[in-house]
Amino acid sequence: MKKRKAAFTLVEMVVAMAIFSLILAFVYKTFFSFAQTTKASAEATTKVQRDRIALKTIEDAFSGLVYYEQNQSIYGFVVNTEDYDYPSISFVSRVPPDFLGNKEFGSERLRRITFQVEDDEDYGRSLVMYQSSTLQPMESLEVEEPSRWVLGQDLDTFLMVFW
Repeated sequence: MKKRKAAFTLVEMVVAMAIFSLILAFVYKTFFSFAQTTKASAEATTKVQRDRIALKTIEDAFSGLVYYEQNQSIYGFVVNTEDYDYPSISFVSRVPPDFLGNKEFGSERLRRITFQVEDDEDYGRSLVMYQSSTLQPMESLEVEEPSRWVLGQDLDTFLMVFW
């Protein structure tokens, strides 16, 4: 009698490869699903954090509001609600030391702050904050452009109610 060698048959190899392929597909699908969930939660967390910073910035700006009726040309409180979809509000504020943009203005804490809704090519309507110095020298012929920060993107509604 001839000695028979131990080996797998073709049918056994096909069945083993099919089982291995199913296990590999399951592992890949689980990994891909986990990666998508992680990405979605990271995006949601980033959006919530950005919204929190925007609200804190608005709160800090209004907390330091300064108004002197005798000098309305500098300290005027201006609200533009003519266009309901694109409102703006501008006022002078004494901002806290950790306010957005303090590096740009150095130790100058008294600034004109403007919040307005603008169109953005990528994100639709956006809430934008402008800051400018209120202490520019009178003899200065150059008026500095206000610094711009986008606080909120893909804005649905921005509404402020005043007494």
